[in-house]
Amino acid sequence: MISKPLIIRLFAWFLILDPIIRIAVMAIEKDFPFLSVVDKAKGLDFNDFFNFWFLFPLSGILILSIKSYSYIFFICLQVYGLYFHISYQAYSWPYLSSGPTISAILLQTINLIFVFYILLPRTRVTFFDKNLRWWERGSRFSVDKKAIFSISGRKLSGMIVDLSYSGAMVTLDYPLKAEDQIVLDFEIMNKNLVINAEVVRVIDQAKNKFGIEFNFVNILQQFSLKFILLTIEKSKSYKKYRQ
Repeated sequence: MISKPLIIRLFAWFLILDPIIRIAVMAIEKDFPFLSVVDKAKGLDFNDFFNFWFLFPLSGILILSIKSYSYIFFICLQVYGLYFHISYQAYSWPYLSSGPTISAILLQTINLIFVFYILLPRTRVTFFDKNLRWWERGSRFSVDKKAIFSISGRKLSGMIVDLSYSGAMVTLDYPLKAEDQIVLDFEIMNKNLVINAEVVRVIDQAKNKFGIEFNFVNILQQFSLKFILLTIEKSKSYKKYRQ
């Protein structure tokens, strides 16, 4: 299975588990029972409750999604989190001391290191360019299936060379160019699919071989194709050459 970058997943889970980590550290440092700290954390006022239970886990969920909007919201939450720690009042929640404890500073330092990593241009671009998010492309299967292509009102026959959740490689006796809009009609695993698509790459103009990207019109189409691909993978009816 294609996975997101390990460092992103580790960072995200570190943020998601942050409240539990802080409760455990506080219980050890203050010699409080773990459940007593949990009860105290559950009885906070709205602002402290959000800051403790949701600020970092929400940041982790945003990072895990790896989208342009999640990047922007993540940065906003981190700026707010930094303000929260800078404006900390002595002996208030969550440190109950004159200032953040050494362990809290360590956790915040780890968080800042990851934030700087997210801010690096080579990392940031992944959030804004979907073509770099290789895990979204999923597994690709060699299918060699006949299909009907509707292009500008014309219906043409062709072949689907390979198929993935995001698109396909196709061949047909008609010269296409990038950004051409087509409708793909084909049958696979005893299911018929009709999907809109856009030509995103001319692979071999001489052989009329093209790369297309699907443009789903509703969530039902997405689920249908996802289900078919899962069925193909389990049945091993077609060769999978990317995992």
